Amino acid sequence: MAYNWQQFKNGLFGFSYDYTELLAELKTDVATGDVGDKIVVIRYHRDDTDYRQIRDYLYEGEAVGEDEEYSFENTADVLEEMEAMNSIF
Repeated sequence: MAYNWQQFKNGLFGFSYDYTELLAELKTDVATGDVGDKIVVIRYHRDDTDYRQIRDYLYEGEAVGEDEEYSFENTADVLEEMEAMNSIF
């Protein structure tokens, strides 16, 4: 995992993100085989917390903007993070 989101999941910080749509898209892409075991994850940059919210993910071959913060991550880890952060509240 690119970021330590476990501290947020464990309730040390009381916020969550609405990943409902993005989570549904990723689950569909996994089920149809459109994404593999690794994906490129684009994240928002925030100065007030260590957590970097997932903004989007890219399919293989899609270009990343030079000003975008991204990482190569395991798809299963991204799903786990999104599900946990989507359901804190």
